[in-house]
Amino acid sequence: MKITDLNEDKGYIDYSADNFDPSNPTIAISGYGTITMSGFKKMIARDLENMKSEMEQGNMNFVMDLLSPSSSFIHKLQAYQDANDELSNPQTKRKLSNLSKTQ
Repeated sequence: MKITDLNEDKGYIDYSADNFDPSNPTIAISGYGTITMSGFKKMIARDLENMKSEMEQGNMNFVMDLLSPSSSFIHKLQAYQDANDELSNPQTKRKLSNLSKTQ
């Protein structure tokens, strides 16, 4: 993972990443760094599992902190949504398709 300068979005596709894989693109996350899309999904799933576990133990303060608008979890969800929106863009799909053909 590397720290990068980012634009206004919380997350976007980082085409300049080393070993960029069009089938599993690298996502740059503001304030965090870069991670593959599949790794990003696993990270969010882990956070949700932790939230479930804490909830079952009755630690609602942890859950409330995790769901506060300024939490890192909410930031990750926004970054995921930004990257997912970019991935669903027809121009991005075409670019990724062309990149996969050249590899």
